[in-house]
Amino acid sequence: MKVFHFVLVASLAAAGALGLSGCICVSETEVADDPRAKVSFESDRAARVFYEALASTPLPGDTVEKRSSVSLVLVNVDSKTVTGPNRAYNQAVLFCDSDGNGEITEHEAGIFAAEWPRHQAARG
Repeated sequence: MKVFHFVLVASLAAAGALGLSGCICVSETEVADDPRAKVSFESDRAARVFYEALASTPLPGDTVEKRSSVSLVLVNVDSKTVTGPNRAYNQAVLFCDSDGNGEITEHEAGIFAAEWPRHQAARG
């Protein structure tokens, strides 16, 4: 009976100590962003049309690429890697600059303004 009583008291003490102790939680977010594409514009109008069309659709810049989580009784570690806005910007530049010469013309910007929202809707 003494052994049972000792085990019971020890178990209750251990459970109480665990219940009163805190939990270690670590959460980390890393932004993995590409270098921004270098592009020039034929005119101010081409730049304005491009940026207005780009701003009219939400960029998928906060897409979670990688998420990992480790949980133990008292330790919780959570980390995720998200893409930054440059990746979405670079995709828009590639979509718009149809001849790939690094310069967006007014004609390319007009086509981009008409097609980009549909392209984004189809992807989403």
